[in-house]
Amino acid sequence: MRKLILISFIISLLSIDLVAQQIPYYSQYTLNRFAINPALAGIIPCGELTTGSRKQWTGFEGAPETIFGSFHTRVNQDDAFPTNFHGWGVDIISDRAGLTDYIYFKGAYAYHLKLNYDYRLSFGVFVGVHKITINQDEIRVANRGGDPALNKNEASAIINPEISPGVFFYNKKFYAGISMLQIVPIQIEGIGTEDNKLAGHFLFNAGMRLKSTSWHYVPSTLVSFSPGVGATIDLTMTFDYLSRFSLGVGSKLFNSAYGLVTLRIAKGITIGYSLSLIHISEPTRPY
Repeated sequence: MRKLILISFIISLLSIDLVAQQIPYYSQYTLNRFAINPALAGIIPCGELTTGSRKQWTGFEGAPETIFGSFHTRVNQDDAFPTNFHGWGVDIISDRAGLTDYIYFKGAYAYHLKLNYDYRLSFGVFVGVHKITINQDEIRVANRGGDPALNKNEASAIINPEISPGVFFYNKKFYAGISMLQIVPIQIEGIGTEDNKLAGHFLFNAGMRLKSTSWHYVPSTLVSFSPGVGATIDLTMTFDYLSRFSLGVGSKLFNSAYGLVTLRIAKGITIGYSLSLIHISEPTRPY
């Protein structure tokens, strides 16, 4: 089978929120579902490459900025109708906000099991590293010695392992999956106070495709939550015309609304743009 590459350039100029989260979070999750669930590795019969960037609060010093790239494919693409198959991929993210830099490098493996003629169930896992850097030289305070988070020691960067499993259930019209990011609780040593640690995050993603003659309608949702933190819920409706272009509108409940558009500019190449329309509450990034 001829190998195709799908490239999505995703740019958001206003706020796409990260509320009480330690992980990058995208309103345009519909354009890169693999980044939030490793069980999607190899779900399509060709290679898929997705790259993009996200900017928030443009014009402000230290405004959040994210650059990401991912690739996944099947192990054996010559079999057009496999019963079961394997997939693999990589996901790289650079996420900067103020004084803090996050870098994620993760490899993925997934196994897709055929349940019957229509349905499949896949199991996957991300395995990689997570680097956190605090630019302490840029911290401006009157008395550095009086802040225990600054006076702890001189270390400003740490690297921790990350294991993130996921499960995905799907057919041609419906899908639902759950993933668990940063599932291994790790104490953050050398940055901040002794209470700092990585928390697990749970992501539930589901959607369905309703077909008509030319237009397809795809309602979907993404629910994100972490122990001790309220859930963040995205609801999105995408209108797709013959897989040539699509328009989408969505809402992060009680926080913001957004729109997105994608356009197929050549065979196997698609570009996308996402813009937050309304912003109500300010995001926070605790450790």
